[in-house]
Amino acid sequence: MWKRERSKSVTDIKRKLEEETEKNKNKETDLKNEKIKEAQKEFLAWKQKKEEFLNDETRQQKKEKEEKREEETESQLKRKELANEAYENWIQLKETEREMIADLVLIEAPPIPWIPPSN
Repeated sequence: MWKRERSKSVTDIKRKLEEETEKNKNKETDLKNEKIKEAQKEFLAWKQKKEEFLNDETRQQKKEKEEKREEETESQLKRKELANEAYENWIQLKETEREMIADLVLIEAPPIPWIPPSN
């Protein structure tokens, strides 16, 4: 009887120790899993922030490029307008010059006075 009680208590003690070690192992694995999940969440949050930052940066760069392109097109239009205006002024000057020359040609020179022939 003593042996039975003793053997039961020893097996109970062994079983309890095994259960405690199993619980400790489970706690450790749960803690590790929790830490891993937390680290994954932090990584995903960091990654999302980085992607948002990069998206903002690319949006800003696109906006700057668009503004630069608009400025260039505006300056090109201004240059073309100035060139056209200069060309039109030049043509107008040439036409008035031509008209002045035509007017000069049309005006007859006064007749040369008569000079008697010399003998």
